[in-house]
Amino acid sequence: MTTKDKKDSKPEDKKTEEIKIKKEAKPDEADKVMKEVMEDDKKAADMLSIDKDKKEAKSDEIKENAPKVVGGIVVGLIVLVILLVVVMGVGMYKFNWNNQFIKWLPFPAAMVDGSFVSINDYQEDIDTLDFFYAAQSESIGTIPTDEYIQKTVISRMIREKYLSKYAATNNIEVTDEEVNTEYQVLIDQAGSEAEVNKQLSDLYNWTSDQFKEKVLTPYLIRTKIQEKLVGDDSESKAQAEEILEKIKNEEITFADAAKEYSEDVTASEGGELGYFSAGQMVPEFEAAAFALEVGEVSDVVQTDYGYHIIKLIERVEATEDQPEQLNAAHILIKTVDIDEWTNEKIADASVRLFINDYEWKDDCGLVLTKSETCDDNNLLDYLNSATALPTE
Repeated sequence: MTTKDKKDSKPEDKKTEEIKIKKEAKPDEADKVMKEVMEDDKKAADMLSIDKDKKEAKSDEIKENAPKVVGGIVVGLIVLVILLVVVMGVGMYKFNWNNQFIKWLPFPAAMVDGSFVSINDYQEDIDTLDFFYAAQSESIGTIPTDEYIQKTVISRMIREKYLSKYAATNNIEVTDEEVNTEYQVLIDQAGSEAEVNKQLSDLYNWTSDQFKEKVLTPYLIRTKIQEKLVGDDSESKAQAEEILEKIKNEEITFADAAKEYSEDVTASEGGELGYFSAGQMVPEFEAAAFALEVGEVSDVVQTDYGYHIIKLIERVEATEDQPEQLNAAHILIKTVDIDEWTNEKIADASVRLFINDYEWKDDCGLVLTKSETCDDNNLLDYLNSATALPTE
């Protein structure tokens, strides 16, 4: 065999040649060589088997430990998020931190009978009022302080949350159709939807959907609760019906009955309201009044204000310059006032406040500073006389 042949020969050829050479030796020696070769092959196979088993065991170990590793990473991330939320919460509640990131965290500003008022909604309403006062700064004059705005917003939100929960418990529902109908009234008054949207954007930086959610829906919930309270006041209704019976039986004149029984500011004038046209009175009152003949007295009419008895004194026909007008008088028997009712009921509610530097005052159902009392502020008067937001 040449040097080149030696270089080109494979390991298998060398082994075959070795066996061949050894077979040419004596039989005993050949058998011995064959046994050695077989033993070598067996050892090699065993080594390969052991190596394979080790690889499979390692693979099984990796598979077994993989969930533990992933679980550890997940737990670590959860702990990190919790720590971040805790730090942000402490900063917000303790040090009054305020930025866009914190606003979107699921923190409560207050809790009413187990339901949360979110910090995000609270901050959004504050931003809305800040926008309004900035837009109207030249025409408003004195702008309320940040503290006053904050107290007003959170006090109103707590009251609205209470009324919303009461409505849900008593199957009082406001539908999208009712909200849209109320919105259409504003469109009709403004002249166009584009004009309403422009006012919402210019004054509050709102869309129509935001206005419906934040103003119209709470307003309609409040109105429906008031209607329920009036309807449930059987005592006031019975009193109104008794007065009406006396008038019909001519036991007392309408004017004298108004002076004696009416709880409206017009009582001393015999209940006379003066002249009014369509759209100036609440719908139920207006419908009853316009259906009367001159001199006729209505049945008992229920509105949010209570129970009315109406008498039509004069009807002025419409002209080119003005619409039809009525001159009417009424007797009002007041029923439960929703503001007084809310003040009474919310005092018994479970209210927790999480905003730093303020306290919830059960006596008047308001959020005030810790040093303030219910007697030395005008916040309740404002909340009872205003809508959710100021207007032009």
